[in-house]
Amino acid sequence: MQGPDMAGPVFDGSARYSAAGLVPAAPVVPFSGQGPAGGPAAGAPGAIPPASAPLLSEVPAPAAAQPEQIAPATLQARELAFAAIRKDTFSVEVPGQSAPREVVTAGSDHFKTLWTRDACFSMYGLVGDERGRKIMKDTLQTFFDRASREGQLPRRMGDHTNIELVAYSVFGLKTPDLKELAPVEYDNELKVAQLDCTALPVIQAYEYYKATGDIEFIRKNYYTLRRAAAWLARRTDGGLIDQPGSADWKDVMRRSGKVAYTNMLLYKAFDSMALLAEAMNDSSAAAECRGLAETTRTAINKEIWNDKTGYYRDSNEAPEAFSADGNILAVIFGVADKAKTDSIMAKFEYFLKADPLPFPALEGDYPDNKVPFWMGLAGVRHYHDRFVWPWQGNVFAVAAVRAGRTDLAVKALNKVAAQAVKDGTFYEIYKLKKGEMRPVRTFIYKSEPDFLWSSGTYLWAYREVTRARSSAGQ
Repeated sequence: MQGPDMAGPVFDGSARYSAAGLVPAAPVVPFSGQGPAGGPAAGAPGAIPPASAPLLSEVPAPAAAQPEQIAPATLQARELAFAAIRKDTFSVEVPGQSAPREVVTAGSDHFKTLWTRDACFSMYGLVGDERGRKIMKDTLQTFFDRASREGQLPRRMGDHTNIELVAYSVFGLKTPDLKELAPVEYDNELKVAQLDCTALPVIQAYEYYKATGDIEFIRKNYYTLRRAAAWLARRTDGGLIDQPGSADWKDVMRRSGKVAYTNMLLYKAFDSMALLAEAMNDSSAAAECRGLAETTRTAINKEIWNDKTGYYRDSNEAPEAFSADGNILAVIFGVADKAKTDSIMAKFEYFLKADPLPFPALEGDYPDNKVPFWMGLAGVRHYHDRFVWPWQGNVFAVAAVRAGRTDLAVKALNKVAAQAVKDGTFYEIYKLKKGEMRPVRTFIYKSEPDFLWSSGTYLWAYREVTRARSSAGQ
């Protein structure tokens, strides 16, 4: 359902732009959810109860299991997610274009530039309504316009470097707003190509097409999309990418090898490209990409799945390590079959019981040789292992819905929502301090407020969970 105030020109945060602003409200349903009580278990045939025991007809029927309740905070958090995205939305002039484009930055402080992976994950939330789809289209077009000749897509775009913006934050200065989409960065500071930043726009191009049917957008960018898929394919061996350190979202860690997260996105990018080729009536490309996707899925389940632990390895170089990212995506993208999905859900269920906020980036710590020395000096040695990233809790909620575990999805959604309401926005990273989760703050680094990756994926999770419960009549 779309609010009447959706015709406004930008997410300017004004009163007329309410929380109906990005994603159509899912139906609000009663959350009592009590089903009929089941009958009493029958005793052994012909058994006569002792005189002191009540007859079966006198024993109250056991209460039916109550569905997990969605907390009121989830609606408040939804409003906070819209507010965060409005703060992160900027209208930017593009050379050669008659009209400015609206793009989303990764946050409102030291990440106030266009980061590809953050923007693309947020698109799962943006795609839910007309206004969000406009921003999604503008942002994707910006990535495709800057594709390299070989097909690599940008990692980051903006008129200030990451180090400059962190310096503003450290000294308590207001960070400048995004005004230009230059310079364009393809590799990170270590000169390592960011593999997920080429896979994700391909995936989101299909999500946009699926939601809009805008074949002209696909036709305009089809050659670029094909080059991006080819760029990824050239980096595979036996269906998988064996990556150097710092080549994915854990870009400050030297996570390397056949990484689950990266290869799940690789599979989905090939699958999405096959569907886009079909839409373009390019049957040969569709068949080629479908073959690449199947080869990758088979290789993931052969080489990255760990039968002993019952989940996908963080990478083949860390066979026992459990990282939430790849396992969540395996369920959402259908790489994991039912048995594997059930096993993964059991692992996450343990975390949901133990952790006040889902999920840490890794169960345990990366070894010291994977962590740059300066991170310890800055107080963020555990940035990509012990620290908690709420976006993972959001995306897990979607995975749990797909796995038929709406109970776990609601638990995750409730925890993320409660933290956002407590803090007044969605932050980037958290750690446990004095018995409660708090946004990370050190003398050099502070957790990014209005964090796009967290707020955008929250909208996705909220939409998926409420739809699932509505469909179930809960």
